[in-house]
Amino acid sequence: MAENSGPSLRLHFSLRNLFTVMTTVAVLCGVAALLPVALTQLVIGAIWIVAASVLFTGLFFGEGDERAFCIGATVALSSMWTGPGGRFMMGVHSIFDLLFGSLSLPQSVTLWFDLGVHVLLVLANGWLCIRARAWFQRNRMASDGANSGEKTG
Repeated sequence: MAENSGPSLRLHFSLRNLFTVMTTVAVLCGVAALLPVALTQLVIGAIWIVAASVLFTGLFFGEGDERAFCIGATVALSSMWTGPGGRFMMGVHSIFDLLFGSLSLPQSVTLWFDLGVHVLLVLANGWLCIRARAWFQRNRMASDGANSGEKTG
């Protein structure tokens, strides 16, 4: 039985949307550059705690794709507190410096950049787990169908 996903959100490219996104990012970068580092760390920490709480709740109360997303997102979220997660961010910073040179950004802007990378990683890993769940279910259904056709005797 297929799940009813409801209306899907479609994003359409337009110059207006691009301008809106670029302006929003520029304003947020300007605000981030003006904020003291301690306040930036406090806000990012609060965002991180709220996101972790929502994802952990989804592990227990979510079903289907929601639970699969929460599993993948939680793995990515919690890996940032490990050595490999730190090395991943060092690699991201190295690639950023290689592509754009040393921009000497304020530390508060760098912290927001790191949060953006983490959010993208969490979303990507959650989506990957949804795809993996669908793949495993298709294989299980195919295997069950093949096994039900076998004769016993």
